Amino acid sequence: MPAFRIKACGLKKIDNTSLRSMLTLASNLLTHNWEIIDDGKADLSIYSLETTEGKAAWLEHDQGFSAILSSQKITEKPDIVLKKPLRTKNFSEMLNAIEDKIKLVKQSKKITRTKKATTTVQKSKVTQKDTAKSSLLFTSLSSGLSKHLIGIKSPAWNLPQLTFNLPIQNLTKPDTILDLKTLKKWLKELSKKDNAAMVSAILGNIIPLNRTVIPIRTRLSLLDIYQQSITQLMFSRDITSIKLERSSQSAHIKSMRALMLLIEELSIGYKIIIDEAYHRGERPNANDFFLIAINRTAENISLSILLAYSYYRTPSAAAINTLHQLYLYCEASNTLHKTVSIKGVSTSKPFYHIYSQIMLTGIADPFRLTKFEVFKLHTLMNDYADKVEIGPLINKHKNAPNEFLMTGYFCINTSSDQMPTALAQTSIEKRRSPQARLLNTQPAVKAIGDLFQRADLPANKGMYDLDIKLLQQALPQINTSYDRQFHRLPSS
Repeated sequence: MPAFRIKACGLKKIDNTSLRSMLTLASNLLTHNWEIIDDGKADLSIYSLETTEGKAAWLEHDQGFSAILSSQKITEKPDIVLKKPLRTKNFSEMLNAIEDKIKLVKQSKKITRTKKATTTVQKSKVTQKDTAKSSLLFTSLSSGLSKHLIGIKSPAWNLPQLTFNLPIQNLTKPDTILDLKTLKKWLKELSKKDNAAMVSAILGNIIPLNRTVIPIRTRLSLLDIYQQSITQLMFSRDITSIKLERSSQSAHIKSMRALMLLIEELSIGYKIIIDEAYHRGERPNANDFFLIAINRTAENISLSILLAYSYYRTPSAAAINTLHQLYLYCEASNTLHKTVSIKGVSTSKPFYHIYSQIMLTGIADPFRLTKFEVFKLHTLMNDYADKVEIGPLINKHKNAPNEFLMTGYFCINTSSDQMPTALAQTSIEKRRSPQARLLNTQPAVKAIGDLFQRADLPANKGMYDLDIKLLQQALPQINTSYDRQFHRLPSS
């Protein structure tokens, strides 16, 4: 595949030189080749608003992806904002993200061309001899379609809105496994290979699955089989992965991105089920397929957030916000604490438990921890997830001065893409928002304190040592008695 093209538009000489140098330095971290061109169409145009030429070029921008290189805050809305000075890591991650978008656009265009070509061929095969039959068929279809349109449903009027960014689906036969027994056998054979090979192979199957129209029950059963293998991959590290992490930084980053993409694709599969049920006006309290898809989506988003923490990266855009929106949806439909089980599909924990567990992990400042400790902390929070209390803020919490707010109280801004923040550090304006929710961790803090007391008993000496050490690190954050002085900056 030819290299993707970058065009520098109106950049100063020093910025142009820096851009070319940065592309050379970042080459080992890129998953596709890029080149800088002076003329012609480009896949990515980088503009500078600090020059007259750059401003003029930005106003004329009409195709391809765009980026603005600046050291100041800008009001324009390009696809990417590049902060000066450029950094190799951020620059390479930006190009890799643009690469994914370019491929998605090309795939969508290819599907559209295929549909048009198929329609043209089908029309050419209709002869004059079949005109009368076609007319009768059209009348029959129109009648059936009218009946269908009359019965079309819309999302439940009294439940919050759900919006997902989903891939285009088509009716063509997919190049993937749709038989459950065949899939189980294939995954069993695949498990004998190293993790990188497994991730690549599963991606090759699950991506076309998520772009094909299939019955909900079939999709749910297939995703459940994938769920087991992918979760096992997430929590295991083979010798090949360890060697890769130590020997090749660029290969390690590619491997990490592939695993994150795999978990994202698994989430997309369940979101497709949610989206179908949602637009038909279904309700999760009356549709087990709907509810288990919501809970599975929450589980996989939690896994993606954990993976990001373990690699010292910020979670992917909209991941936390999607959890918040699903919380509001389950709250409104009275399914927060409902356990769901479908024959042939494994049982799902209640949404409240899944949500509370990842919220507790997120507020415990996981960036201070090692990869092993991040996963261990999340496992420990399983014991305290059901003890926390979440609900609307009362007037006392909305209006009290910050210095009078109690410890262990957090504000969840469900309209944001952020973890809960200490209530004492949240503005009154945000606390008064209808979208705000109170997270009270005091019951969990008390339960952790009880564990400390049990651990001090002679009969339990040494039994909880590893757990106690990690919980002692996390407790000040969970109790809001510790304020981190230097916060991690989000990656571009």
